[in-house]
Amino acid sequence: MGQAWAWTAWVWWSAAGLLGVIGLTLAAWSLFADRSRGRRRCRKCWYIMDGLDSLRCPECGWETTRISRLYGTRRRWRWFVFALILLGGGYACYLTPKGQRDGWVTVIPSSVLVLIVPTAELASDYPLSSHPLTVELYRRAAERRLAAWQWRVMLDRHFRTQGERISDLIAARRRWPEQVPLHVRARVPGLVFSITRPNRDDILCRVRLRSPQGPWVEFDRSRRDADALRSCADLGLPAPGVDQLIFDYELVIDDLVVWSTEIRKPVEVRGTIEDVIEPASDRDADLLARRLRPRLVRFNGPDVKIWVDVITPRLGEPNEMCVGYRAEVLRDGEVVAYSLASAAPRPKGRISTYAPDVDIPTRWLIPQPDTISDDGSTWLIRISSDVGLALIAAVKLGASFWPADEEGCRRFWEGQFTVPVERIETHW
Repeated sequence: MGQAWAWTAWVWWSAAGLLGVIGLTLAAWSLFADRSRGRRRCRKCWYIMDGLDSLRCPECGWETTRISRLYGTRRRWRWFVFALILLGGGYACYLTPKGQRDGWVTVIPSSVLVLIVPTAELASDYPLSSHPLTVELYRRAAERRLAAWQWRVMLDRHFRTQGERISDLIAARRRWPEQVPLHVRARVPGLVFSITRPNRDDILCRVRLRSPQGPWVEFDRSRRDADALRSCADLGLPAPGVDQLIFDYELVIDDLVVWSTEIRKPVEVRGTIEDVIEPASDRDADLLARRLRPRLVRFNGPDVKIWVDVITPRLGEPNEMCVGYRAEVLRDGEVVAYSLASAAPRPKGRISTYAPDVDIPTRWLIPQPDTISDDGSTWLIRISSDVGLALIAAVKLGASFWPADEEGCRRFWEGQFTVPVERIETHW
């Protein structure tokens, strides 16, 4: 393209400037040139009515009730329309070089683009379409070139097709105990998450419980959270005895609310925690205790962290156990550090797995011990179950992987065990 494109571009831009100047001049003349300048004129035929006592035009019979209307400016609307045509032609000339270089779809205004993209192209949660209009729309969205109302139109059309359901944007247990703060997991729409990669730092969603109305809670889903407790938020106490909860949902991009909706979830608020999830059998609880591996790990420096792994790919029956626990580091019987964590299974074929990306290790810093083997102290890690954290794990992790018509994570691990610490492992 090179020099030839540059030469033709200047020709088009010069033509655009010429048409723009002519169009603006003609528009100004057609709207403002023929002012009254103290003359009284008929607003229909523009006959000069100076010296007449009547407010009726003797030429055409038009009559007004206010004398001030006889002093209006004459607008030549036909010439103004012609001026708009010239301005449109100038704008087309201005965009022609860009269309020749980048493709004509790039010169379509975003306000038009969000309306003419085929509806079927917006159905998928993933930007796999090769349709040029869809590709261009997603590119502008990724570059944050869409206005708030344009995001809203695109997402409304997306949810009206065969794409994801609006209710799936919030994950909540179908049963929740009374007098326990409601925890839910929320995410941005899959389409937004897909088309805005890799720059998602400015994208989040926020949710609040409508009745009783609670505070807005933000969920940063732009990057993957390593901790279930941070991505599963407390929305306050729900009203007891209800069978449905209503949430307000907002999508925020660049600190601007671009889309909002109401989401209704069938949540039955009754009973206690033990009525919602029940303790696992002694056999499964003992099996889990033997599979948890707590340790102290140093990462690339002096910091020491608590780390707990599940070292088996399968556990118990193929559907249900979730884990919430408190990990404590004891030195001669004194707690010197603790952290909280939770994990839940996901289905894989017909078994449940605690894969590394599902098991949530605890990564809180602890005071660095001088040594483990030479200071004469007894170092232990104590793991204690926590049913409240297990319930949170069921929301964050169980709801992520189990089908919508099933209620995964129906049991929780209950127990306590202690493991001696002989050394600090190093992880580089």
